[in-house]
Amino acid sequence: MITSREVATSNVGVSATSWVLPGLILLAFGPLLGCATTDTPLVVDLKFDPKIEPEAAIEGCMFQVGSVADERLRKNDLGLVGSRVVSTRDVMPWLQQAFETLNDGSTKTSSSVGQVSSGRLVSLKASLKKLYVHTLLTSISANVLVAVSYAIDAGPLDTRLYRGTETGVNWTGSADSVSDLLHDALAHIIKNIRADLMILCRAQKPA
Repeated sequence: MITSREVATSNVGVSATSWVLPGLILLAFGPLLGCATTDTPLVVDLKFDPKIEPEAAIEGCMFQVGSVADERLRKNDLGLVGSRVVSTRDVMPWLQQAFETLNDGSTKTSSSVGQVSSGRLVSLKASLKKLYVHTLLTSISANVLVAVSYAIDAGPLDTRLYRGTETGVNWTGSADSVSDLLHDALAHIIKNIRADLMILCRAQKPA
């Protein structure tokens, strides 16, 4: 015969089990849930920043930007920030707009088409080789590698490699902070390409 006291004790046991078991499950799998949140992909939206602008007039010849290509095999992969996979969508608009500022520099120079007595054309073709980020302890490093081939008129190509690297403190690891670092790295490359164009154009200017 079961007494009322035994029934009460049994109910207490069932009640305790009903909340203790879920609690143990939460303790066991809670960290995994946290990791799942932390490890969600970081999608970076690369947008053109108009702060990339010509810093000096390019004189002595005419020049133009030809093709700009992305030659990376994994075009959406941007590396890792901590344990988070970083990805992006299409980088070509961002890349093309950055190189288009070089053409803007040509149109803003004081040497118009009629004033360039050399009549020679310096053209370039660019290809993106690397574009990635990775973490260094408490910082994020952004890296861009671009190959540029120069040609004077229809002459042979002169290919040069340009590397841009930017490092920032990893305060938040946000998509915007990653985008800013990548943009600054590309801006550094554009600045160096402009400097080389100035040298090439001066070399074509008659004495």
